[in-house]
Amino acid sequence: MIKSANEFISLCHSKDESDVARSLADEAPLSVWEDLIFNFKIHQIDVVQNRTIPFEVMRVLASQGDELVRSILAEKRRLPIDLFDFLSKDSSSLVRKKIAANKKTPADVVKNLANDGDDDVARVARFRLNPV
Repeated sequence: MIKSANEFISLCHSKDESDVARSLADEAPLSVWEDLIFNFKIHQIDVVQNRTIPFEVMRVLASQGDELVRSILAEKRRLPIDLFDFLSKDSSSLVRKKIAANKKTPADVVKNLANDGDDDVARVARFRLNPV
């Protein structure tokens, strides 16, 4: 278990592959994730790549993370159901395209994205609805 923001940052910057693997797979208390998100914003990209982050953290990243953070989040299959819809309305076409491509995105969300104003997003959604 990761016990502090500084420990997480050290794991991310380590040259040791096992440390980097821990940064991707180890759990941490909610207070550590919050400290990283709010006080070490540059590490939001590292936080979103961790496979154990709780739904509360995902929701904060969905509303406060930059485009790259939100796009990585949109690829996660373990998203809470409300975030599929939330991210499908993101201002970034990259984020919407990643949600359209996510195999766990509910069909009704994909159907809405099939009519997206961005041709790439709509094409990905239509392909998900009617694979060749």
